[in-house]
Order: sequence, then C-alpha cells, then structure tokens
Amino acid sequence: MKSFCLCKKYETLISLRLAGIAGKEIGSKDELISEIHRLIKDSTYGLIIISEDIFILAEEEIMEIKLKNKDNLIIRIPEPSGFKEKDYIIRYIRESIGIKL
Repeated sequence: MKSFCLCKKYETLISLRLAGIAGKEIGSKDELISEIHRLIKDSTYGLIIISEDIFILAEEEIMEIKLKNKDNLIIRIPEPSGFKEKDYIIRYIRESIGIKL
C-alpha cells in the first residue's frame, strides 16, 4: 500500500517526496475533504498523512472520516516548525480512551 501526504507548505511536500511519499498542496477545507474522499476510494493508498495546518481546517470532518473508514490510516504530522498544539498527544489519548492524564 502507498502513502499520500496532504499539506499546506511546500517544504513538507518536498521532504516527504524525498522519502518516496507522493503528496499535494491543499489550499482550502473543501479541497481537503474532496481529496481525502478521493484517496479513500483508491484502494492503493493505505496511509493518508495530513499536516497540522490543514488538519485544523477540518478537524471534526476528518475525525468523522477516521471513525467510519477502517481501510485507511489517517495521521496528523507537524509542519517543519513543529506542532502548534503542544498538548496534542495527551489530548488525543484522553479523547481516545477517556482517561485524564
């Protein structure tokens, strides 16, 4: 299975292309959602990587897609400057398992 990256910054796209991961720069929420649906329909893609800047645009919609879709793994990565939301991992665990850390 292949991986695909959706990001806002050109630097992220180039970095992942050097690792052999294809990708696309995204400029709007609608473009992001339509691209995710396109990738989910294509059975050759197993991993969808979304940069944090783009993920924040449509966080609720992406989380709904993640819950409904069992065939693809959708992950969030930081842009070159690092995570903007510093407690992202703790919040993600808390929401996933319902335990306050």
